Amino acid sequence: MSWFAINTVVLSGTVVRDPDMKVTQSGMAILSFSLAHNTQRKVGTEWKDEAHYFDCTAFGKMAEHLAKKLCKGTKLILSGDLRQEIPEPRHAVA
Repeated sequence: MSWFAINTVVLSGTVVRDPDMKVTQSGMAILSFSLAHNTQRKVGTEWKDEAHYFDCTAFGKMAEHLAKKLCKGTKLILSGDLRQEIPEPRHAVA
């Protein structure tokens, strides 16, 4: 195994809106929520505020646990895998 295979992300921020819980037909819980991370960046001689938004998904027992604890405004530190979703191309209907 190559050390290049590491894929771990740690984020801290504030939950933007109340999480959305769904349960699959097989009974697995899926919790979706968004996290805002606020930071500052120096531009020239001034500091500018920046907000970065991350869509997050938790599964199974972790989703069930977080659903009881999270609501809009909750401060959170999380770690997990980073996964990129590439949308399917849209085809124009003639």
